[in-house]
Amino acid sequence: MLTDTEPLDGESLNISRKKGIQSVEIGCDVLAYMGSLRTPKSLTAIAAALNMSPSKAYFYVTSFVRKGIITRDDAGLYRLGPAALNLGLAALAQVDAVEEARHAMMRIRSSVDQSIQLSVWGSAGPTIVHRLPAAQWHLDLRLGAVLSPLTATGRTLMTSFPEASVERIIAETLKKSKPSDPWHKFSVAKAMGIFLEDRERGITTGFGNTHPGVLSLAAPVRDQSHNTVAAITITGSDDQFDTSYDGVFAKALLEGVRGIFS
Repeated sequence: MLTDTEPLDGESLNISRKKGIQSVEIGCDVLAYMGSLRTPKSLTAIAAALNMSPSKAYFYVTSFVRKGIITRDDAGLYRLGPAALNLGLAALAQVDAVEEARHAMMRIRSSVDQSIQLSVWGSAGPTIVHRLPAAQWHLDLRLGAVLSPLTATGRTLMTSFPEASVERIIAETLKKSKPSDPWHKFSVAKAMGIFLEDRERGITTGFGNTHPGVLSLAAPVRDQSHNTVAAITITGSDDQFDTSYDGVFAKALLEGVRGIFS
């Protein structure tokens, strides 16, 4: 075994580009077995399950105990410890919700042939990061395009923001709005009321006229902590797009985002 005074070179660690570090791989096997347990086990049982000697198992288990990854109770039985829980939670938090959302977009596309966009809140505001254009019609929205916070996409992305922050963003957006913007004559109170209703409903419809002849519906992509990390938006021509909350597009959208972490 390595000691604190031994050099960490390739020869000492038995490193191979193809084989890796054998002791680390064995340690991973130990942890994988411990993770499969529903009740704590003795060192003897652990060694037998892993087809290794108790003395060899002892060195691995003891090292993990020192790091809090495995714990030993008063009866001498072992189970995963708090450090293992922290690692699991960290891995869970790093699940790529955006990548999962891409798969959700494909599921939605199988139900409706409309343009579908995936957006996140970037440094400049709601930003399109992925698109599935419709087969029957074309909407010129490029990747990286920044949308107004008051679009269906923008209001959806704000659903996990503190209400005070949302109210501030709405006020700033209305102040800078142009007469051609569909929300130009909204008061902050009116826009905030619509936002709160949409947040409760779980789906947001566009105000219209942001892009001439185009309507939209958006829904939040939520992570395991129920925080909004992205928005999926369906857009279509106003002569064939149903924006009702119980329509076919709304149902396909809600079903798609609901399946991301279920």
